[in-house]
Amino acid sequence: MPRRPAAQDWIGTPTQALSLLRVELSYLLAAPSMRLLGTELRRHPVHARWLRSIPGSYARRLGVLCAAAPEQSRAAIKRAFSEVLSAEQAAEMRGVADGTEYAFDVEVAGAEGFCPGDQVILDSAGSDGVRRLAYCRRVPADRQGAEELREQIEREAWDAGAESVSVRVRAA
Repeated sequence: MPRRPAAQDWIGTPTQALSLLRVELSYLLAAPSMRLLGTELRRHPVHARWLRSIPGSYARRLGVLCAAAPEQSRAAIKRAFSEVLSAEQAAEMRGVADGTEYAFDVEVAGAEGFCPGDQVILDSAGSDGVRRLAYCRRVPADRQGAEELREQIEREAWDAGAESVSVRVRAA
């Protein structure tokens, strides 16, 4: 089944999408400073309602808005949000906006306490008694984001005590 373009999840105009993104970026930039001053910054109810009207995670919502924004503004939007979002959120936002998705086939040996948030395909002990774990993670991302996520997935497994980690990245 072909994927539906992300912009179809936005019911407003491209100009409205751009305006909402500008307000959201200013919120993200101002919120940490306001917290330091002891004041909580809150979104306007209309702004929050527009954001909630888009299904999915926060990064997916931003990606939908970016896809719906005027084409000449998209690169600048992606750059600006990539600076303030986590690597995973930024990759998802750019992937949704571009309509690209990547799959990560992960194999981990060892790491007894490692428990990924993804559906596990294989979790057993090998003939040598070492735990073998395999899972697949599919996420919307651009190529740069996919490489950053690959490194993050490897780091998570190594930090959990893995003896070996293999992450294969492929376009989904």
